[in-house]
Amino acid sequence: MKKKTNKNKKLENSAFQELYNRRKAITFTLTLFIVGIYVAYILINAFDRELLVRKISGGITLGIYIGIGIIIIGWITTGVYVWWANNKYDSLLDRIKRTTGGHS
Repeated sequence: MKKKTNKNKKLENSAFQELYNRRKAITFTLTLFIVGIYVAYILINAFDRELLVRKISGGITLGIYIGIGIIIIGWITTGVYVWWANNKYDSLLDRIKRTTGGHS
């Protein structure tokens, strides 16, 4: 008869399953959001380049502003994930460690 290891106890824990599902959902959602923005920008660049080369302020085009906006949205999205990880993920992970007696 096999003895249950600490690792197996963690994998079978309902809190671990909840943690796994939440992490998968948030990472999939945020990844899909960012990829969607990049794809939209590429499609605009491919099919309506005239939109992106319009001068907005001085010699700066709309494409530059949109590119900067995409970078800022990437930072914000990273901040959302970091906030979620610090406030939700870590507390669930600590609960799993306490209930399974694990330290890693």
